Amino acid sequence: VIRIGRLSMIRILNTDSPKLSFILMRTDSDLFTFDENGNGEDITRVVNNIQNAYGITVNSYEDFEQTAFADFINNSDSFECDLPYNMSFKDTNKMTVHMEKGEHILNGGQAWGVISGNGTYESQEEYIANVEAVLEGMLSVIFDKPTTDSLTEVANLIFDNCTSDATIEDVQNYLSVYAQLSMDDITITEFEGEETSEGFEVDIDKAKDLISDL
Repeated sequence: VIRIGRLSMIRILNTDSPKLSFILMRTDSDLFTFDENGNGEDITRVVNNIQNAYGITVNSYEDFEQTAFADFINNSDSFECDLPYNMSFKDTNKMTVHMEKGEHILNGGQAWGVISGNGTYESQEEYIANVEAVLEGMLSVIFDKPTTDSLTEVANLIFDNCTSDATIEDVQNYLSVYAQLSMDDITITEFEGEETSEGFEVDIDKAKDLISDL
């Protein structure tokens, strides 16, 4: 499980294919609760909720807060992304930043603003579409002819800038599998569900089917 601000996603590495999948989870899902400042529950509770809801075992988590995520992006290779929708967010100085749809090279603060779930969007659908665009941009650089050395650098940056129950040593053996991947082997998707008075209710049966297919 990866959490960036209010955004949570499940990362699945299929070592047989190999292929890599990211399942984005809407911030208005009935699975998540936030306080008046937008802070979510402890990451271990979020992981437990996901495991119980979807009947899966989560091997590890990475939890990013604002400054650390911005540092991760700023210290990584720059990437382009094509935002499909306009949005706005408050920066660390509480100033409103407007991001127009179209092509961007995002710095760390902008990337956080777009995908952390704290920005302003017309709908959750627009938010998820922009998140997908940013992830595609990031991943297209990481998986442009990756090697175990290049992925080790990325992994070190991740673990240097997040809270995790894993270490670089725990993922080292998987880096050779990741190094076989290209963007053609990577899927970004989301759970289906419906709007309710309590929030977005994920269709659990379809979610379990999706996970098993990946």
